[in-house]
Amino acid sequence: MTTGIIELNDAGVRVSSGKSPGSDFVESPGVAVVSRKELLLGDAALGQSRLQPIETNTLFWHRLSAEPLPLQNRQYRHHADLAYSHLLSLHEHIADCDEIIFALPGSFTRQQMSLLLGIVGQCPFDAVGLVDSAVAASAAHARAADVLHIDLQLHQCIFTHMQTDGELQRQQVDALPHCGLLTLRDRWAKAIADQFIDQSRFDPLHSATTEQSLYDQLPQWLTQFGEHGELFLEVGNKNIKMVRQQLVESVQPIYKQLINKAEQLAGANTQLLIGDRLAKLPGLLDAFTRNAPQAIQALPASAVMDGICANLDAIKRPSSQVSFIQALPVAGEIRDETPSPAVADVQAQNATHVLLGDRAWPLGNEALHVNLQSGTVSSAPMPEAQFSVHQQDGRLVLMPHQSSLIKTSAGTNHEEVIIDNCPVNTGDAIASTGAVQTLRFIEVLDR
Repeated sequence: MTTGIIELNDAGVRVSSGKSPGSDFVESPGVAVVSRKELLLGDAALGQSRLQPIETNTLFWHRLSAEPLPLQNRQYRHHADLAYSHLLSLHEHIADCDEIIFALPGSFTRQQMSLLLGIVGQCPFDAVGLVDSAVAASAAHARAADVLHIDLQLHQCIFTHMQTDGELQRQQVDALPHCGLLTLRDRWAKAIADQFIDQSRFDPLHSATTEQSLYDQLPQWLTQFGEHGELFLEVGNKNIKMVRQQLVESVQPIYKQLINKAEQLAGANTQLLIGDRLAKLPGLLDAFTRNAPQAIQALPASAVMDGICANLDAIKRPSSQVSFIQALPVAGEIRDETPSPAVADVQAQNATHVLLGDRAWPLGNEALHVNLQSGTVSSAPMPEAQFSVHQQDGRLVLMPHQSSLIKTSAGTNHEEVIIDNCPVNTGDAIASTGAVQTLRFIEVLDR
């Protein structure tokens, strides 16, 4: 029998055949449009959600139950019916998998798990494992005794507190309501619409058609804002210039709630693991870095899938003996996140040069601009630069101009996605996807 994986998160339910971890999943948002004649699910429903708001349902995974739908037809009467139909449509992508392991968010209740298993009992596949999503995603990345995983859903954010003692064990789950992806999208749409009104006297939210066009393009714009400081946006044949910071400022109250919640739950030595959906939000990781003293790491989109594949024997059970797994072995070495005074003094020293290949460039007050693909380092600005190195308040920081940049911290295998004003020290290494060369920060000592 072939075992597939379904990661239940209504922001995007992910499905994988489990054959190639991290590279073959399909994603479908937990959105449905229920009319008396038809049912739309996933992206098709999302593409009609502003045109048919009354018929749109985004709660069937969030509040999985036998709760009746506001609009019913003979086939779809309650949330469980929509969940069943969504599972069937998702399984079409992995039709050869007759066994499924489900990764469930910490917000799932025991009653919802029982209902899910009942729904699966009517599907052409068996459930052979249930595992907590945060535990699966974090097992390979936990490097501290205390770990806090933060993930984004459609209607809320989930904070999962875990501890390591031979294995990673879930301790506590907290939800932050009204801070989900839907609220963020509405804030961004309003900020963009305000700029259209100011710059062209056109309100794209005034018409359902142009409102749908704005929401359809929003994911692509957010991705582009991860690489560019400003963009030209078009809706309804109208064009405006939008600055990235305007988007960030429009959701700052939500970012502040997330950071405050993390501070309440995390100690000074807690490792923060940020889900990929949160990590991609413009300016969020930068806000965490500025305000949170804890070590922060952005997880890849494949983290849950990879964690399940690496621990298949610990999760998979006969369909009649399925249990909810809340602890998994830790893949890496757990270390004390409190550095000794000697280590702290060494790490606090700034590097004197950057080394790329067999050439070293001195670091001074002027910024250095770097392209790892071409092996170019220059004190003059370059349009093709992937990032730049600056002096800021007596320390070295990186400013990324493109995505897919990874920093490896000195003396460790700890990797993190580079964000705005990312601090660097002697021994740190910077890599880019597809680039052969790695840039290193070194200290040249006096003879």
